[in-house]
Amino acid sequence: MAIRAPMFRRSALLTLALLPLLAQGQVRSKAVTSTRQVKIFLDLEMQLMEAQRAGDAAAVDKFISADFEQRNAAQPGNPIPRAEWRASMRDQWPGEIWLEQMAVHDRGDTALVSFLVRPGGKPALMVVDAWIRAADGWQLKVRYLSPSAG
Repeated sequence: MAIRAPMFRRSALLTLALLPLLAQGQVRSKAVTSTRQVKIFLDLEMQLMEAQRAGDAAAVDKFISADFEQRNAAQPGNPIPRAEWRASMRDQWPGEIWLEQMAVHDRGDTALVSFLVRPGGKPALMVVDAWIRAADGWQLKVRYLSPSAG
């Protein structure tokens, strides 16, 4: 277990922070039911991924809060800070990525967005993003990440 946690951290960081960095930029969605809120946040998630894929730090900064962090299930007490998460944009993840089963729980100035990410050929990850309403739109404040059996 002690060996797996750091590996999960590295894998999770690469998988979600870097998974949008596709060589060909293929991000797809399988939406069964698309509500207005799902469409809004699916668009935001895909815009964030495109900014990461392009290595556009200024565009990424518009989508993530100044105190953003990612927390992984294997090491919940050891968050990945914004700077480390952003630095990972320099790498690439080849293949397709599917976003599936998105749900949005809108609570006014906070939206909890959950979905599955399927990076081409890799096991699925369950993502829960906490978005906050900012003066100029929504910003991602915290990302929770866990392997999924789905």
